[in-house]
Amino acid sequence: MATTEDRLVIRQLEAARSHLLARGDAEAVKNLDAIIDRLGEPEPAIESALPPVPSSDTDELITAQEAAEILGVNSVSPVWTWVGEGRLTFRSIDGLHRITRESVEKLRDDPVVKAQRKFEAELAEAFAPFEATDEDLREIYDWWPGTEREGD
Repeated sequence: MATTEDRLVIRQLEAARSHLLARGDAEAVKNLDAIIDRLGEPEPAIESALPPVPSSDTDELITAQEAAEILGVNSVSPVWTWVGEGRLTFRSIDGLHRITRESVEKLRDDPVVKAQRKFEAELAEAFAPFEATDEDLREIYDWWPGTEREGD
């Protein structure tokens, strides 16, 4: 099933296709048709791309959010990247993907995790001057022309 973003891209490509068709560029139209068809295909399930590790009753399974917390990263995005790279192992249980705690514990001090933590700290430092408190937001709201606070 195509995502909303995929459907938007498909619409944009279809508009480009119409433009190229009007210009008579049959080869470009053919190439765009192939791309549009590929975008419309459903993505393979993660199970087919990455076979889960054979089950062991002793492995504790955790969510991606729990793995991110243990690893000290702010998002599940790098966790799933590391699953895709084979650095973390997962299992599918009733359609839910869970990560083995053992693989998370092994990755905790890996240089790739340390680099992610460093990147996130540098990013937070860079954005710190732009953080707004509730008081800052109230001041901006009061200052902005045409706005009235509730109760005024």
